[in-house]
Amino acid sequence: MWALHLKTLRCQPQKGRKAVSASNSRSQQNKRSQIGRKMKNNFAVIHFVGNRRSVTTYSQVKMTSGKNNSGYSLVELLVVLAIIVLLGSIAVPQLLKYLDRAKQDTARAQIESLSSTLDLFKLDVGRYPTQEEGLDALVVIPTDASGWNGPYLRRKDMLMDPWRRIYNYRSPGLHGDYDIFTYGADGKEGGEGSDKDVTNW
Repeated sequence: MWALHLKTLRCQPQKGRKAVSASNSRSQQNKRSQIGRKMKNNFAVIHFVGNRRSVTTYSQVKMTSGKNNSGYSLVELLVVLAIIVLLGSIAVPQLLKYLDRAKQDTARAQIESLSSTLDLFKLDVGRYPTQEEGLDALVVIPTDASGWNGPYLRRKDMLMDPWRRIYNYRSPGLHGDYDIFTYGADGKEGGEGSDKDVTNW
């Protein structure tokens, strides 16, 4: 009876160790399963050395089809081009209108500046340039211009209107001591809009 009791006591620890070993094995399997679920969207390399575990993960790159990487289609490019042309057909005429108006305003300002310069010429010489001398007398000294203290303009191209034509000068003028005028964009007398004449009277 004593021998049986001792044998039973010796066997109990062995059963306990087996149970603990089986429990550890199931625990490791559960952890491996959980790691596998967590790594579902990633690439992973798992190494086991004894009871140690080493996990190396690589983020999974979602591959796209060649259709999404092919860029814009021909139809899309044509639609964009049509929109650009439509916007241009609306904006360009307005822009040209503003440019024509700006040239008209520039011509008025230049004529006023030339009028002031002619007044300086008269203060020095005692008269306005003759018809023959023209506006060139503001840049180059005339033959008979005692007291001339010019040049009154830095460059000769300052005598040109915004349409790159020399301003018309008339002395004596029909509307005053002298007339300065330009015929606008068309270079002809009269007109409206950008073709309108710009004068000093």
